[in-house]
Amino acid sequence: MTFPDDATLLARGRYATLGASKRDHMKKLHGFMGRLTDQARVVLRYDEDAEVAYTVFMAMQGNMDEAAATIGQLAELTKAMDELKPAAWGKESKHE
Repeated sequence: MTFPDDATLLARGRYATLGASKRDHMKKLHGFMGRLTDQARVVLRYDEDAEVAYTVFMAMQGNMDEAAATIGQLAELTKAMDELKPAAWGKESKHE
């Protein structure tokens, strides 16, 4: 069995690390989306109590801000993985 050279192995290790981080960020994003869905249901249920609906809506804005930041981080991770892919796997990026 032959192994790739050290530079390729290093690139593959970095690629795998970025991939793991990307998966973690996706899990985080799924959590934000679930909370936003639950909060939207609460807002719709409390149409008779505007104060409760407003409080939950404000919490939704915070979750949307965090989700937007996570999406930005996902974009950065995807770009970094795309740039590293040729060195790691010898394939062209699909996002060029």
